Amino acid sequence: MQIILTATLTVSIPIDVHPIEGGGFWGEPTNLPGCVTQADTLEEFKVSMIEALKDHLEATPGMTEKEHRELAALQGIEFIPDRSYPRLYTFDPSDLPDDLEEC
Repeated sequence: MQIILTATLTVSIPIDVHPIEGGGFWGEPTNLPGCVTQADTLEEFKVSMIEALKDHLEATPGMTEKEHRELAALQGIEFIPDRSYPRLYTFDPSDLPDDLEEC
């Protein structure tokens, strides 16, 4: 049996943030290959990352494991946790907080 559950969740998402030589920051969530953003300041980065997460989570449920692995290979990422497939959920961008807490 399979069911699809739609729920509002609060989650903590680890984000790898890196300084850019010459100024600014770029980063991506640790377990969401392909969800990348950059900005001039950390505050702008947080806002940009929320938008990137919304876009990524809205788009990726239709991607297959093969497509994710191909994308990860292009980015130089070798390991994708198997527990992320299949993605049987509905994402509502309004569920995300307005800002991210700095870890």
